[in-house]
Amino acid sequence: DLMSVNPRKTLEYVAKVGYKELETAGYSEGKMYGLDPSEFYGIVTDLGMKMVSGHISFKDLKSDWGRVLQMLEDTGQKYVVLPHLEENERNLEVYYEVIELLNERGAELRQLDKVMAYHNHAFEFEVTSGQIPYDILLNETEADLVDMELDLYWIRNAGVDPVTYFESHPGRFSMLHV
Repeated sequence: DLMSVNPRKTLEYVAKVGYKELETAGYSEGKMYGLDPSEFYGIVTDLGMKMVSGHISFKDLKSDWGRVLQMLEDTGQKYVVLPHLEENERNLEVYYEVIELLNERGAELRQLDKVMAYHNHAFEFEVTSGQIPYDILLNETEADLVDMELDLYWIRNAGVDPVTYFESHPGRFSMLHV
């Protein structure tokens, strides 16, 4: 919440605590927490930190891809993470649209030595039309094009054992939220 109030001051605190790598979650319409990506990147690097990954909305992945690519160039960020689907998007039709888009963007990003990833919440583990959406995402996205960022809180919140997924899908989880 503090990032939306004062990004610079918040980042100074984060750096002082000792963090060296960041995953952002404030990209929207070409801005990062209201700042141009190059300006935001300058603050981060001035504080001795590195941007590793960032959450990019489904909407921005679909309709603002050019600016997302420019942001990646401006920041050196390696991972682009789809973090969330809106409640009205949580149906099988949209999940298959997401899978197609993740594979497509993943192929483009691999050519740039970047990585497309998906971040879960608990809703992906709720049965939808007789299926578990997270299983569909794992099985239908191309393993060499789309990584997974497993959020351990949310998978446990859904009552699911993350170890089962690690064992069933070795190499798919390049990032964790702990």
